[in-house]
Amino acid sequence: MLGYYLVLLGSCLSSITNFVTNPSNVWAPIVLLGVLMVSLVLGIIYMLSPFIGRSDIRTWVRTKLYDQFFTVVLLLIFLAFSTTLCSFQPAAAYHTMGLISKECDPTINNALPQQLDNLYGIADCDLYQFNQNIGYFVVNMYRVMLIVSLSPQFTFGQGYNGVGYQFVVPLLPIEPIHHYLIPFMSLFFGLVLISQMQQFLVGASMLFFPLFMSIGLMARAFGITRSFGGSMIALALGLGFVYPVMISVTYGFLDFTTQQFGLGTGTRNAELYTLFSPSQTIAFIETLFNPSSTPKDLLAVVLSDFTPIILYSGIVAAGIGFVPLMVLTIVDAFVVDTSRVIGERIDVISLLTRII
Repeated sequence: MLGYYLVLLGSCLSSITNFVTNPSNVWAPIVLLGVLMVSLVLGIIYMLSPFIGRSDIRTWVRTKLYDQFFTVVLLLIFLAFSTTLCSFQPAAAYHTMGLISKECDPTINNALPQQLDNLYGIADCDLYQFNQNIGYFVVNMYRVMLIVSLSPQFTFGQGYNGVGYQFVVPLLPIEPIHHYLIPFMSLFFGLVLISQMQQFLVGASMLFFPLFMSIGLMARAFGITRSFGGSMIALALGLGFVYPVMISVTYGFLDFTTQQFGLGTGTRNAELYTLFSPSQTIAFIETLFNPSSTPKDLLAVVLSDFTPIILYSGIVAAGIGFVPLMVLTIVDAFVVDTSRVIGERIDVISLLTRII
């Protein structure tokens, strides 16, 4: 996918004088050709109307020609907008506002090509980096479950010749953990799957804009499909512009926060490597059995160990639960309201639900 972005984004940034031929604007000549064909037919009808005794039809033809002219104006507006969208470099602004991690910032990360300094490239990188952080989180949670599954326990007993009594005190409540953890893990991996599917959606958003915009403007050139064309224009703006903007802002913030806490990287991994290290274990045992220790001291040791896990869990939970719902709701509201004004009402969530 990186090579795909380098080709497309590189053509966006190569030359502003060549913007008509770059991949984000290949739809413009097609729409212009369609408008010219419709205008040609309308011109022929305008010239032949007196010969068939229908001079009154000229008023209708003028109205339709004005509509074609307005379609050309919309074509030029969206052509300039798509070129700006393709060539604008927001990495510096995102870096100033703390909305991009160093892994996705080509202004400070020399390993990244400058072509990725683009709305679509940053959005795709942010979501990819967050999914990588989810992978680290899953690996660490596997280590926790592995330790829990050992089910350590204390055994006290007294007997004679095989007859006696025995008390078993489990150190971990294994039954309640398994009872509530299995449904939670099913929900967790279902949300992870949705996050992975978002990667495909944001990866295709750069193609959604020219595809739906060309269909929309072309359909708008014909009176019978005018409302359908408006709906396609709304869908192009929603999936091709609003969606990557929301992804780059929200997941960029989550990645930046993860980076600031030193989490999600292969070196620290939410500090789980040090959490169960001998030094941490000895410190916990010494505090637990020290007669002078207070509950406050024990709580401080526990929090110092588990704070990174709590922070990491909160970031992951927000990224796979709240953020996708918020982003899709905003995009859906934008598409619904815009399509209702310029065409037939259409909503994104219903379309995605049917696809899934």
